[in-house]
Amino acid sequence: MVADKNTCVVCSRKLTSRQQSLKRSHCGKRVHCKCITWSEEELQLLLCGEIPFTCYLCEKQRPPTEDVAPADGAISAAPPRLSRDEESRAPQPGDLENRLCGLRELLLNALQGISLLTDEVNALRQENARLHKETVKNSNMQAAAITSLQGNVHALRLELGKPKHRRTSFFNPRPSPPPPPQPRASTQGQPTSESASPPASLLPATTNWASSSQEHLGDTRRRVRDVAVGANNTSDILSVPRRPLKKALFVSRSHPDTSAADVTKLVNSVVTDNSAECTQLKSKYTSYASFHVSVSAESFAVVNDATMVAPRGPSTPH
Repeated sequence: MVADKNTCVVCSRKLTSRQQSLKRSHCGKRVHCKCITWSEEELQLLLCGEIPFTCYLCEKQRPPTEDVAPADGAISAAPPRLSRDEESRAPQPGDLENRLCGLRELLLNALQGISLLTDEVNALRQENARLHKETVKNSNMQAAAITSLQGNVHALRLELGKPKHRRTSFFNPRPSPPPPPQPRASTQGQPTSESASPPASLLPATTNWASSSQEHLGDTRRRVRDVAVGANNTSDILSVPRRPLKKALFVSRSHPDTSAADVTKLVNSVVTDNSAECTQLKSKYTSYASFHVSVSAESFAVVNDATMVAPRGPSTPH
């Protein structure tokens, strides 16, 4: 392909008025200044027109008569020319077809790679779907197993919560005695006194089964609880002494140097039974102290009156 004179010989791009370019002196072709690997001094000489611009082909095709020095005494210098590498970068016939073939091969290889990647992606999607189904199935089975286990644990707790030992008298009561045998009624005429009253040997022993059962149940209960609680005819009634009733209050915003002994001494000076108990409360603040004070119920009204306990102190109970 022959290069156009309006295009650069090296990069094959269009020449514009804003870009600096040089024209060959022999063939008339143009080239960008940025595409020439010359020094700035040579480029300035070329732009000023002091030396001609020739390429390798122009130098090869130039007749030998042009190398003769001019008669007017001008300085003869070898004009700069394009190197073989720069000339080889110029477009040659058949380069476009070769580039198209290479581009076509690249596209085919890319399509083959894309098809392989598509197959792998589809296989991975199917594998992910299968694993997701297995995960959901396993999670459902685990949830069912956990629910069943929780039910078993709940039933076991209920079973363990029941009393282990039961009294035999409630679960295994004594069997009721059989009814006494009745004499047969005579079918021949009127009954006589002999047939109406059978001999004493045939009659069962008279036993009061109801009273016997009650006595057995009473014996069992007496063995379980020996002390007769609630009996009003005995002097062996057990009594538990009751602790004196106490009430408490909190004292806060006291001086940080105040101790529990000081508060106890102050409260005992007011109450009459000396029943005050004071405990200092732990706090992260060091600017004041707090206390827990407990007194008897009779003295609580006196202690709860702030004017009687600490009429001039900064702390007030609440």
